[in-house]
Amino acid sequence: MLGFRQALQIVEFINRHERAAMIAAHCDYGVSRSGAVAAFAGQVLGAALEKEAEGKNRLVYRRLMLAQAVYRLKAMDVAGVARALQLLVRKT
Repeated sequence: MLGFRQALQIVEFINRHERAAMIAAHCDYGVSRSGAVAAFAGQVLGAALEKEAEGKNRLVYRRLMLAQAVYRLKAMDVAGVARALQLLVRKT
């Protein structure tokens, strides 16, 4: 399972590479965690997914959204925190 520290590392990575032309998410054991990461990245970056994330792990997705709110709070981006929390509530 994805711990909060790992979620925050993923969030930091995605935010550092927000101008990247492509971000790939993969998992050695299945699709649910990587699907959640891909769906999260698409949502946060406002990007369309090349392939829809089927069977994404909802717990992992929610943990990433919460980590995004914490990340934005650390950066004192109040609007970003509000947006992340709204997405978290809407997607659960």
